[in-house]
Amino acid sequence: MRIGLMRDRIALYRPVITKDAAGQPVKDWEHVSDTWANVLFTSGKETIRSERENYQPEASCRIRKRDVDMDMRVVFDGDIYDIVDKKPARTHIDLIIRRIAT
Repeated sequence: MRIGLMRDRIALYRPVITKDAAGQPVKDWEHVSDTWANVLFTSGKETIRSERENYQPEASCRIRKRDVDMDMRVVFDGDIYDIVDKKPARTHIDLIIRRIAT
């Protein structure tokens, strides 16, 4: 894996359960780490083919090998992404991410 291709900075978050003022459990997000990545978005053709009004962009995000759970989130360029799939390799992990919020 060539490090020069990893030019994008992403943040990884994991879910944690906290309690609100009334003592009720609330799902919150805890920052795990910032890391370098190579983020590639689907092409415009795929967007048109999807024919969905509420299209949520998907991207492939390659990072160095580390512990990543499917319930984690990625924040990239101010947008929040869910991890849809992960494909580990020997030296890296490819994450398939889908935007859920800006």
